[in-house]
Amino acid sequence: MHDLDQHRMELVGVDAAGAEEWHCPTCGRHFLMTWPPRYSKKVLAQGDEFAIHLGGKGGLRMDAPTVLDVDTYLPDPNLPDL
Repeated sequence: MHDLDQHRMELVGVDAAGAEEWHCPTCGRHFLMTWPPRYSKKVLAQGDEFAIHLGGKGGLRMDAPTVLDVDTYLPDPNLPDL
């Protein structure tokens, strides 16, 4: 699908204001993230801007997207047509 490196982000901690601190141990990418409704992202260190950075928290994990081949994908026959 792609030739880009994949790095796993780690949640370092959360400050009193709710901003999450994320760090990539592979390339040093480092940022602060605040989720909606007051979304903000402050990059502290760029790291490898071309790598795909994956991560997760609270049981949710983000991985690289999966692309299905339309010719081999068979939808559930019990689902209604759209």
